[in-house]
Amino acid sequence: MTSAIVLAAGRSARMGEVNKLLLPWQGRPLVAQVAAHACASTAGEVIAVTGFQHRAVAAALAHLPVRAVFNELFVKGLTSSIQTGLRAAAPGARGYMLCLADQPLVSSSGMDALIGAFTRALRHDTRAIVRAHGGNQPGHPVVFSSAYRSAMLAHADPAGCQGLLHRHRAHVVKVQVAYSTLDIDTASDYALLQSAHRPAA
Repeated sequence: MTSAIVLAAGRSARMGEVNKLLLPWQGRPLVAQVAAHACASTAGEVIAVTGFQHRAVAAALAHLPVRAVFNELFVKGLTSSIQTGLRAAAPGARGYMLCLADQPLVSSSGMDALIGAFTRALRHDTRAIVRAHGGNQPGHPVVFSSAYRSAMLAHADPAGCQGLLHRHRAHVVKVQVAYSTLDIDTASDYALLQSAHRPAA
């Protein structure tokens, strides 16, 4: 089983006073768009890690089969949210798919392509890592084998697991996924999403 971990704890600092994850798009908040795609994928469970404005973010997800867990250390950075998600994941999970809650264009079919590639890679490499690429651009989601759980829980870089990816690059499988790598970080990103993009099928 692969656990999908939606990282939704950030402070949305570059969006000003607005929490970007609660902005509407296609009839629902951005965070719900990402979580819904994860729920529609073949992931065995979906965990959403909340932090900033956690009650409002959890409420936006209440209609979905998502388990929201609060990261009380969210101000310390992305790694603390990854670690919160790992601790909440089912003990039997063989992999963890890390999804960014501000990438609403990542479709369930794209997630399934990553989960499928991970399942195949795991047959001959217990330390497999699968990473989405849009063209030549690496992005998210990233699927880590559970073999990295201890290393991820001990990881000290607050900005995420790029260091682990680099150190274990011999195990990384790149998967081309047909989606935009657009992160919704600023008001101009959100305007671009509204004017030029539609959800992937």
